[in-house]
Amino acid sequence: MPAQVSKIQDYAIIGNGRSAALFSNRGSLDWLCWPRFDSASIFGAILDAKVGGYWSIRPAGDSRVGRQYFDNTNVLETTFSTGSGKMVLTDFMPVTSEQEKKRRLWPEHEIIRQIHCQEGEIPVVVDFNPRPDYGRTTALIKNAGKLGWRIQVGTSLLNLRSDIELEPNNSRGLSGKMTLKGGDTVAFSLTFSEEGPAVLPALGDLVGEKLKLTIDLNQLQSAMHSPLCKNSAITPACRAPRSSFPMLTSERNGYETKGCECLPSTVTFTARRLSICSSVNPLISSRSTTLPSWKKSSRVFRSGL
Repeated sequence: MPAQVSKIQDYAIIGNGRSAALFSNRGSLDWLCWPRFDSASIFGAILDAKVGGYWSIRPAGDSRVGRQYFDNTNVLETTFSTGSGKMVLTDFMPVTSEQEKKRRLWPEHEIIRQIHCQEGEIPVVVDFNPRPDYGRTTALIKNAGKLGWRIQVGTSLLNLRSDIELEPNNSRGLSGKMTLKGGDTVAFSLTFSEEGPAVLPALGDLVGEKLKLTIDLNQLQSAMHSPLCKNSAITPACRAPRSSFPMLTSERNGYETKGCECLPSTVTFTARRLSICSSVNPLISSRSTTLPSWKKSSRVFRSGL
């Protein structure tokens, strides 16, 4: 099933200083490169809805959507309101201090997605369809029992853990359905391991601990940063060095990278030194959309064009 790709201005970003992910206002993860900004994509529906890959968490029916970043962090909160209830989807890449990492096992990279039903009752649909290497590879997903679902990507390992039962779908991914009632909370954790042994974190109370650690570090970094950036939703945890941000510009035969200025309130995204050509990347040939620079304004990212 193809992803329902949003307009470019309807995407929000989270990151950990080494990589970043883009989420649509429909609750879909449509762009992720691991382990670095310039790595090949794991989810790339923003470039091609059919083969790019995505991870969607959304109400089963129509809903009203509101989004915000938790105060001076890059923890993204998306609120879905339906006629029967309201739920909040929280997305973040856990970060903490190096001292804290020495006290516990910490994955190389992780995205946590947590749903909390605030009131009423809401049917929820989950679709997890990774497509590594810009969609050129169909992920081989294996059931590892209590350890979750494993996806081998070359010599690296992706691992998905979930509070709900997921089943293989017709898109060679995973799907699940559930009905949440007021007060219910479920979580998902996707981890990436390039250097073994892999760390497969538990869910439960650990999700809340990581959320608090991430908020604390983001707010500390924001307070230490320039006053011009203090209220920006792009905290330092989501930034890379200036040289890491090119601009992708559409040309007839593909895309090329161009350097740019990275001002405090402007982030030009996506990957450092990334050059994508239609001759080697199947995602480009079917869509000739220009990916513009990103600007933060009123807690959403707007196209710079």
